[in-house]
Amino acid sequence: MDNKKIFRYKLSGSRSGFTLVELLLSLGVASILLAVIMSMSVSSQQLFALGSVFSDIHAEVRISMDYMKRDIMGATRMMNSYGGYTTTSSSIILEIPSVDVNGNVIDINNDFDYITYALNSGDPTQLDRIIDASASSSRADETQIFARNVDTLLFSSGGTVLSSIGDVSGLTQVDITLILLKAVPGNSDPLQETLSSKVKLRNN
Repeated sequence: MDNKKIFRYKLSGSRSGFTLVELLLSLGVASILLAVIMSMSVSSQQLFALGSVFSDIHAEVRISMDYMKRDIMGATRMMNSYGGYTTTSSSIILEIPSVDVNGNVIDINNDFDYITYALNSGDPTQLDRIIDASASSSRADETQIFARNVDTLLFSSGGTVLSSIGDVSGLTQVDITLILLKAVPGNSDPLQETLSSKVKLRNN
């Protein structure tokens, strides 16, 4: 019988691959990390949306209030009615001296423009500024949208709403409250911005 050398090879090396338990643990950790990342992303988007809406509504209510205050301070008197509009708790009509192209008053006793602030009849969340100018005035007739998302517009004087005052032409002060509400994407509660101011009419 021939003597033959039998070579036996011993396979050596580390075992490769994952067990089922290791795979499940890895998937679980990855899922948790993914959930955390997604949650942070959603929170960041909501914070960005909130900041954007706050900036918009704050600027809108501030600009609207500043214009109303400026017009009231320049008015010689309030009107009970004019041009189809009536002064109420949510609208006001102002008689303002007409000005020339240089901004100078033409005739403070006889030449006037009329500026009305009122909620739009078709969309009561919209605040309009309506100008009815005299022929000699440098102002032009126009209707401007001054604010959207209006929740409350209230004109009063000395604690009494203007609609309860029989004749507003003798009043020397107006109290304004303006509240805007604007929806925030991803949030069920709208953002609210409120401004109030007491304003005296011209020369008072």
